[in-house]
Amino acid sequence: MTIEDNDNTYVIVVDYKTGTIEDSINECKYGLHLQLPIYIILSKYSGLKNVKVTGFYYQTLLQNIVKADNEEDFIKNKKDYLKLKGYTLDRTYSVIPFDKNEEISKVIKSMSITKDGVYGYHSKVLTENEMTRLEKLVEDKIKQAGKSIINGDFAINPIMIAENNYSCKYCKFRDLCF
Repeated sequence: MTIEDNDNTYVIVVDYKTGTIEDSINECKYGLHLQLPIYIILSKYSGLKNVKVTGFYYQTLLQNIVKADNEEDFIKNKKDYLKLKGYTLDRTYSVIPFDKNEEISKVIKSMSITKDGVYGYHSKVLTENEMTRLEKLVEDKIKQAGKSIINGDFAINPIMIAENNYSCKYCKFRDLCF
């Protein structure tokens, strides 16, 4: 979604998923969960003028099982399940047109604004410096991948995080590596 205002283009990235997805950016440094951050980089090179990313989110669809004791709770739980999961750039929440000026967001999971006008404790918010560092990290990962492809460097190098092997989880060749 883009919104043009004066000399800026505000960009909100939303990707739809049919299953569960990790919406944390903590593992981007390992080259994992880069899909939304890569979309941010692509938006910067899209030809839009002065791109300002205000948020990037996943929305999970097709959840078959929503538990509730009654219809009212079912509808509430379903709406909660459909909320966007991701990050909002600090000080730009007011430019998000679909969720403007809500103390507790009806669209973004765990997003809230306190009476003092600051983000709630569970809100996933990035400062401009954190966003800049994330963009730099992702650009470096893209360049690194490009160099590896050009050099034919496809080493088997599973990434272990807290004793979990995320890299091989869905690989059909995982039995060969070990």
